[in-house]
Amino acid sequence: RLRAPPGMVFPLLCPVREAEWLDGWSFTMIYSASGLGEAGAVFATPSDSDADTLWIVSRHDREAGVIEFVRFTPGSRTCLLTIAVSAQGDRQSHVDVTYVYTSMTPSGDQFLAAWTNEKFLADVTFWE
Repeated sequence: RLRAPPGMVFPLLCPVREAEWLDGWSFTMIYSASGLGEAGAVFATPSDSDADTLWIVSRHDREAGVIEFVRFTPGSRTCLLTIAVSAQGDRQSHVDVTYVYTSMTPSGDQFLAAWTNEKFLADVTFWE
């Protein structure tokens, strides 16, 4: 749950705007017609242990409050990340975050073995 309405939360789910609320966020925009997160935007994020991860915004539906990213970490894994934001009362949002990973290599297998429910919760609860 976030203490802000969906109209304030959803625009922040953008590689550019994410820097406003996520300490240490780093990315390189590869393509965006508007310069922000939108359907078809492509960007990359660095990793200390893997190759840079490439991201494609595959769905950006402001009206429905859903954004979807396809992520590709070369030599390791793919990921479909879906974030759905909905109103919870007048001034709060409920955010559903879903990751669907597919391993492509032993490195991806190792990543998935370490991707526990506890790790997932630690990675997303900081949003609150």
